[in-house]
Amino acid sequence: MQTKQPEDHSSALKKVIKTLTSNETRDRMKRAAFRAYCVLPPRRWEGGVAKAGPGVNLIGHIRGSFGLGESCRLVAAALDRAQVPMGVYDLPLNGPACEDDMSWAAREGQGCPFGVNLIHLNPNEIANAVWKMDRTILRNRYNIAFWLWELSEFPPEWDYTFQLFDEIWTPAEFISQAIRKRTTLPVFTMPYGIEVPPVEPGCGRSAFGLPQDTFLFLLSYDGNSVSARKNPQAVLRAYREAFSPSDGDVGLVIKATHAGKVELAQLREMFAGYPNLVILTDSYSKPVFNSLLACVDVYVSLHRAEGFGLVMAESMLLGTPVIGTNWSANTEFMSEKTACMVDAQIIALPRDYPPYHKGDHWAQPDEHQAAQWMRRLYTDRAFAAELAQRAKLDLTQRLDVFQAGQCMKARLETIFCGAGGAR
Repeated sequence: MQTKQPEDHSSALKKVIKTLTSNETRDRMKRAAFRAYCVLPPRRWEGGVAKAGPGVNLIGHIRGSFGLGESCRLVAAALDRAQVPMGVYDLPLNGPACEDDMSWAAREGQGCPFGVNLIHLNPNEIANAVWKMDRTILRNRYNIAFWLWELSEFPPEWDYTFQLFDEIWTPAEFISQAIRKRTTLPVFTMPYGIEVPPVEPGCGRSAFGLPQDTFLFLLSYDGNSVSARKNPQAVLRAYREAFSPSDGDVGLVIKATHAGKVELAQLREMFAGYPNLVILTDSYSKPVFNSLLACVDVYVSLHRAEGFGLVMAESMLLGTPVIGTNWSANTEFMSEKTACMVDAQIIALPRDYPPYHKGDHWAQPDEHQAAQWMRRLYTDRAFAAELAQRAKLDLTQRLDVFQAGQCMKARLETIFCGAGGAR
């Protein structure tokens, strides 16, 4: 089930630069690269939408087997469902993560024939991306950014990227509000549409080496992201409060892709004396990962902040009950009626966790309450089943792909008609 991405020279160079430079230095390098790009002939719209025709060039990590890649594919699916003419332009991340999802490969290779670019790249990627693309792709087009972000404060060092765009889309109002504080550009919330995720046929617990007759909790995170934001240690502390080592019919599964050896050792040490700990570090295809979500009993996320919370939404659609922090973007599709919401205190970051800054804010979830939810779902299976059923029904309606596509289409039609507000 494991898939690995071959590492090219640019990925190796990135590692060297990251080792030898500070985050602030790398930001300065990106700003300099972006300014150099912008010194070339100025971008002008000049009615490019009408000349190129009504449609969208979706630019991003469409093949990526990681969060941004999945987000890009969700946007593609919504636009396709709304029958918006669309070309797809894959821009590889060139890192250690897998980029082998070919579900939209048939739509690639058409260039960028339309007058609107929907650029699904986060701000910290823009400076590198503009130099990888043909300059004609961004010139004389209406450029829309599709961004994800997790905190209520948007990094001021990314303000330089605003000048490339005519407007910004995000999948959650939580993100939109953070970005609006930093720009006068129009910022629109375009929620995802998500269907019940497909699973790998015949891929059950045995495929992951999981015990069959054990009540299993799952937490999942990627070590390439900021582990402190995902807060896996909080889940272990809550689990230890909820259960004792003598509870032999309950266990914890940790999906920790790209986690370091020291971090994994710390997690094992925290679980010392407890049975049924399984740590999975392989990279899985999306259907296989969905199978993991479907075969456990509860998914737990005691995150400090989320830009959407896609794995929580997918778990709920697959019929797996979710325990989640009651703060940030996930609260736009989760509530006390559909999930076990964990109260949180909003605190200032005590130090930098790049790209998050000291003094910014995120959540400190109530681990005692999380432990109580764990215990209740374990002991009250009828409650767990009812919660899962209610959540699946609610999200099927709330995250409807057709409605998501229509929302995007309505905004695009305004742009196609020349009322988009291009600068």
